Amino acid sequence: MRKIAIAILTAVFVLFPSLISAAGISVIDGHKITDKKELHAKLAKDLSFPTYYGNNLDALYDVLVSEKESTVIKIINPYALQRKLGKKYIEGFFAAISDASDENPRVVLILSSK
Repeated sequence: MRKIAIAILTAVFVLFPSLISAAGISVIDGHKITDKKELHAKLAKDLSFPTYYGNNLDALYDVLVSEKESTVIKIINPYALQRKLGKKYIEGFFAAISDASDENPRVVLILSSK
């Protein structure tokens, strides 16, 4: 059921981006991110994370769970990101966002090849 909901949200976002009202949107392009530090810096900047954000997967989960507004994280070229940061890290990255969205329905993860 959750996969269906994500697929529907992805379709709505792609076809009608003006319908999505989100307080924070971060578009991460796997071709442009070079390391973990850059990934976390982009997320923190795009989503206005607090200054105490710890720049790691546990901190990402904690911040996303506490978000009060809609937050969309769109990953473009996820396989390129995986090649650069490693399969294990990216699995943890996606798990942190997925687990946070289970706790906080305002958090949405979108994966796209373009």
